[in-house]
Amino acid sequence: MKIIISKKAGFCQGVKRALDLAISETTQSEEPVFTFGPLVHNNQVISYLEDLGIERIDRIEELPIGSHIIIRSHGIGPKDLEKIKARNLMIVDGTCGKVKKVQNIAKGLYEKGYSIIILGAPKHPEIKAIREYVNDEALVINSLADIKNPIFEKTPEKIGLVCQTTLSHAFFDMAVEKISSQIPHIEIYNTICGATHTRQNEARAVAEKVDLVIVIGSPESSNTAKLAELSVEITNMHLIEMQEELEESWFSEGMKIGITAGASSPAWIIKEVINRIMEIGRKLDGKVEVENASQYLVTNELKS
Repeated sequence: MKIIISKKAGFCQGVKRALDLAISETTQSEEPVFTFGPLVHNNQVISYLEDLGIERIDRIEELPIGSHIIIRSHGIGPKDLEKIKARNLMIVDGTCGKVKKVQNIAKGLYEKGYSIIILGAPKHPEIKAIREYVNDEALVINSLADIKNPIFEKTPEKIGLVCQTTLSHAFFDMAVEKISSQIPHIEIYNTICGATHTRQNEARAVAEKVDLVIVIGSPESSNTAKLAELSVEITNMHLIEMQEELEESWFSEGMKIGITAGASSPAWIIKEVINRIMEIGRKLDGKVEVENASQYLVTNELKS
């Protein structure tokens, strides 16, 4: 058996920064520490934070006066931010810098009188926050079927387009082409995060070399879902959160296995999955060749 691991899998800089801030805050603060919503979309990381005493709340009204609140990596909108400030809370901003960039672009366009189109999942917290920066007046498009003809009953004079940082590049290109055919004067901002782009390209390259791809991450994670979607278009794929979900029946003698992971998947989980697949491979073939494994087989990121 041969295992090929994507060179870029697991934590991106935005997620790592948010987690570092959270861990630092709980070690330094004498006050209770909370996150507003899940800090990242990964159940194992959330459980780890809970073990450190960092609780998740979903309603600002639940926060005790004077407590410390960590803003999730996906960001929040100005309305929620004002509510937090009104409760005299210590704010630790874990918003990803790439997400803030999208918020600022959308806000700037809106203030100049532009109508806004956002490509992304309408219920995702990142999109909800961006919408708040444009007074909830944006048109959110999540599929090509959402692009009606015409898009607007009356086409505005000025239109700007931004997108979710974890959007698929393939979808972005198709959506922009379809929208531009109707609205040639639209201002388009490709706000997909560079780390997302790199991970998608490398996952695609791995999928083209193997018989089966294992994608590691939470089903709630947008970037993980995109990795799963592009992988299954090329070869067989299973999406898992932990090594316990692996089934030996998925594997056979002489298989080539690809592994990738979402940007909020910790290295210790990736390591456990790799080790388990290696065990299965040795049982089937007697030996296993692993490509790009060293960074995951030696790290205990976040875990002691």
